[in-house]
Amino acid sequence: MANTQARKRSAAIAFLVCCASFLVPASPAAAYGAGAVSWPVGLSGQYCLGSTATAHTSWPGYISTAVTQYNNITGYPRPYWSRSCGPGYQINIHVSSLPVGLCGATSHTPPQTGTLTSADISYTTRYGYVRGVPGTATSCNFDYVTTHEFGHSQGMPHGCVASAVMYGYDKGISVLTSDDKYSHRWLYDPNFIGPPSPDSSCA
Repeated sequence: MANTQARKRSAAIAFLVCCASFLVPASPAAAYGAGAVSWPVGLSGQYCLGSTATAHTSWPGYISTAVTQYNNITGYPRPYWSRSCGPGYQINIHVSSLPVGLCGATSHTPPQTGTLTSADISYTTRYGYVRGVPGTATSCNFDYVTTHEFGHSQGMPHGCVASAVMYGYDKGISVLTSDDKYSHRWLYDPNFIGPPSPDSSCA
């Protein structure tokens, strides 16, 4: 039962981005930069909420709050995202049936290395969503899943810091930490010189 609960409250992995076990933290190679993908620096991008997402009337606002955290990162050129389903949008967000243990999932093109051209974020129909508390065996924290999966859509894989959004388990954390921002900067700041990981536990 303990393993089942851990799986159900684990973070959604990104298809073809990370394949670490649900029950152990991501490996150092998966944590930062190995086979990195990213959007063009300075991209003005669009994310589209499909009808299965907008059917939940409160979701667009919650999703916008998560996306705004990425838009508000300063100090270097990075993608800026606005909501639109017009021609050429890059990120599709919807609801679908996912395997047991996943609260959400992200895939993108290309899957492993290079410049991103599209991404797909899916919320699960399998579990309910809560806010303000960590996920449980039967529920997922919506804000954590949203911020975490949007990070995957930016090219950010799982990290090793347990207090970070990009850690692989649902602890209800939804505010980007310095570790999350370091990962983002490593991908997008062309002038940044530093090790792939700031966290010695990933070494």
